[in-house]
Amino acid sequence: MWARHLPGTGDSGETGALRTGRSHGAVGLGVGIVDMSPIRDIGPRCEAAGDLLQRPACRVIGTLLRSLLDELCASPLELLTDDAWSPRLQPHEALIAAAVRKVASMQGGGAPDGRAAMLERLVGDTRRRARAVATRMLCPPGLDAGGLDVLLARVRALGGADGAFLALRAVARHLVGAETALAKIDMLLDLMVPALSLAGRALVDRYLAGLVDGSATAEALVGDQADFGDTLLALSRLAIGVPADDGGDRARRLAVPLSAGLLPDTGDALWDRITAGLLSHRPLAPGGQAAWSQLQCLDRALQLTAPDNRRPRLAAAVAARRLALRRAADRS
Repeated sequence: MWARHLPGTGDSGETGALRTGRSHGAVGLGVGIVDMSPIRDIGPRCEAAGDLLQRPACRVIGTLLRSLLDELCASPLELLTDDAWSPRLQPHEALIAAAVRKVASMQGGGAPDGRAAMLERLVGDTRRRARAVATRMLCPPGLDAGGLDVLLARVRALGGADGAFLALRAVARHLVGAETALAKIDMLLDLMVPALSLAGRALVDRYLAGLVDGSATAEALVGDQADFGDTLLALSRLAIGVPADDGGDRARRLAVPLSAGLLPDTGDALWDRITAGLLSHRPLAPGGQAAWSQLQCLDRALQLTAPDNRRPRLAAAVAARRLALRRAADRS
């Protein structure tokens, strides 16, 4: 999200990855190399530790550290609020430090070192807060008895400045038993009871969005499609609450709150995945003519379904894909 907006990028919609990790067996969604992905936009300028927990910052973390998050089957909020993840993050400290420096180099202007020091302090403050909360409350209010609104009421009753952080941590702890991102989505959807409060829905939405930020996870929500163009088309329909036939019960459950506008962050994450897919190298269909047909079909569908605030970026992504197809045709 911080790098230049370029046509012809990798599967995540980013330019080629900067490898700073190590090789190991595929885990979770099948990641073989943990690396740092370049980003398109400069991202939010975080000035306080709490800023790292907000959706704009989590979106950037989800892009920059995508392969690490996919390996861990985790979202940024889980890693930031639950200190139990620390042992699994230790082998990747160099990668995390490099990511902080990358952001600082793009946000720092004439003083990248100062910006890096600021961001390192914010990350350190967030980690210390997670440790302090874990030490002070070894058994946080759980979600097993009474659901999310009961949890939020218990957190409010505790008082203090850590209420929002504690609620985030409690959800992170609730997800610990799930071994895949899709299983976590199921658990979060279980929390979306009809009478759930606005605060409860917003909490679920933030976590769902962080999981849907992963392309592999988002694409799994629409099941097996004939080609990548059909996958993007199915994602655009899911974003407005129309599940794919191959998406199964999980997609149908997710589509209900999406169609009602109850999960705005999750919907935005799906539109991000569509934009990134259009900007990637992945062919929309096998063969040049089929790819052109898929692009025209996608363009028409996006003009009809995309929210107004999404149309300029989607139009730019379609134009970039169209240009790439023309160049490929000229070379052939």
